Amino acid sequence: MKHFFLSFFAATLFFVAPAVYAEGDWVIDNFKSDITIQKSGIVRITERIDADFGQTKKHGIYRYIPVGYRTSDDQTLTLEITVLSVTDGKKSIPYTTEYSNGNAKIQIGEANKLVSGKQIYLINYTIRGVLREFTGFDELYWNVTGDKWTVPIRKVSASVSLPRGKILQMGCYYGKTGSNNYCKNATSSDTIAAFSTENGLPPLEQMTIAAGFSKHAVTILPPLSKDVPTPDIEITFSSLGFLLSFLATFIICLGLMAKTWQEKGRDKNQSGEVISSINKETIIAEYESPLGLRPGEIGVIIDETADTLDITATIVDLAVRGYITIEEIPKKWFLGNSDYKLAKTKKEDIELLSYEKLLISSLFKNRTTADLSELFHFLSPGAHNDPIKNNSEIKISDLKNSFYQDLIGIKKELYQNVTDKKFFDENPETVRTKYSLISLAGIVGGVLLPIFFGKTNIGVFAGIGSGLFLSGIIFFFIAQKAMPKKSPLGHETYKKALGYKLFLSETEKYRAQFYEKENMFMEVLPYAIVFGVTKKLAEAMKDIGIKQPEPNWYHGSVPFNAALFATNMDTFSKSLGTALASAPSGSGSGGGGSAGGGFGGGGGGSW
Repeated sequence: MKHFFLSFFAATLFFVAPAVYAEGDWVIDNFKSDITIQKSGIVRITERIDADFGQTKKHGIYRYIPVGYRTSDDQTLTLEITVLSVTDGKKSIPYTTEYSNGNAKIQIGEANKLVSGKQIYLINYTIRGVLREFTGFDELYWNVTGDKWTVPIRKVSASVSLPRGKILQMGCYYGKTGSNNYCKNATSSDTIAAFSTENGLPPLEQMTIAAGFSKHAVTILPPLSKDVPTPDIEITFSSLGFLLSFLATFIICLGLMAKTWQEKGRDKNQSGEVISSINKETIIAEYESPLGLRPGEIGVIIDETADTLDITATIVDLAVRGYITIEEIPKKWFLGNSDYKLAKTKKEDIELLSYEKLLISSLFKNRTTADLSELFHFLSPGAHNDPIKNNSEIKISDLKNSFYQDLIGIKKELYQNVTDKKFFDENPETVRTKYSLISLAGIVGGVLLPIFFGKTNIGVFAGIGSGLFLSGIIFFFIAQKAMPKKSPLGHETYKKALGYKLFLSETEKYRAQFYEKENMFMEVLPYAIVFGVTKKLAEAMKDIGIKQPEPNWYHGSVPFNAALFATNMDTFSKSLGTALASAPSGSGSGGGGSAGGGFGGGGGGSW
């Protein structure tokens, strides 16, 4: 039982970088990394760290480098690192290498010897699995220093050397993890790239570099798919103290979560009564959109989220209403994908809602069409791509990797729209953000509590910390879905929206309404997209024998057919959704990187 609790707490800490404490009694004068990419795909790195301990006595320094990474499918990829030597430039320095929590830790110095003043440490090691393949180029994306150094680094530089081929593009970033600050001191020749920061780095900041180079210049070796070796954790605490404190914390937090949801997250009807379950309420078929709401508004009311599907349905609705035309561009080859061209009409936008106006202006504004991950030339902060000259037409493929930034503002405007109309007591996205921050505070607090207070009673504080950590994760997911709350008007509209969905998904039961209005299919199509019943609606229209006129806002590559049209609109919606939300790939050398975005990094300290 004791080992179970130890393993649980260790797993909790696996996702957090090793604890570091501020050290103000020494500095790093110079951190220089010479990186040589060998033909075999092995990368050899020599780090020169010039430390100045001043009058303080130290045994030496330690350096740790991440070697374990989690993939999206929860596999652990391990970089294979081999330390070749540690010297001061003249003679060897004793060192040990161990693995802990996904890091390789190199401890340099002797336990029975102290040093002070200026010291030089040359760490020479090889690493495999850090080169990545992209279309048109291969790449090294490397965190040079890591962001866990707790002392300032006055000067940082790095170089990358190729055995053959040519460096095609490069990037250099500095600052806190995620920062896009671009290093101005970056130069390259055919096979060598050099980088440096202007003013060094303060504690807990880092420099990250990326070099994209010719395909097939070197072998690309994959990381190893295995668990990172982690030594047994030698720590002693009371298992009973851990269990009791964990259970008490977790139960209290669950109670607080339930109380918060009960008071802040549950809808009420117009009589002020809490809605126990929508399944117990009677849903009556509605023959038109409640309150004349647009598809995007209905989409937010249905799931309390402004998602990409709501935006694609809005674009189709704008086309149905005469503001946009859609033209299918046939596949260029058998297995290719169809593209679509959107064109803006001359219809005045005075009747459009604010988010619809923003959507149209964002779609047809000048934008660059290059995929940042596919650039094959050197890209500097001052480089420019050719803009689209005609902003009254745009292809769906041109929106990839650029529209995602506009999408944020459009969704924000849509959220504000439904909030201003009193369908929600508070902006749903604001609610999610607020409770997500509370969850994050619990997660961080759960990690820091045993680190800072565990020396007195590690078992109790580890239990409290684990309880907070687990509760924070659970509440984070609850906050995303359960905490946004509709107003009584919003809940009543929600019921009517479900009734409208019932009408569109069971059309054969309500054929009389469709017979009464000839062009109803086109009018309800955007709502069918939001509800996910496009094909079902088209099949029902075919079964009840209503022939649909060809729309003047859509131009396909084959003669019009209602069933085929529905399939095309489904394909269009998916293609459009993918294009709108797509962001540049993880290449760092193409200009879309950030500090801490690559392999390597970590940090270090003194002992």
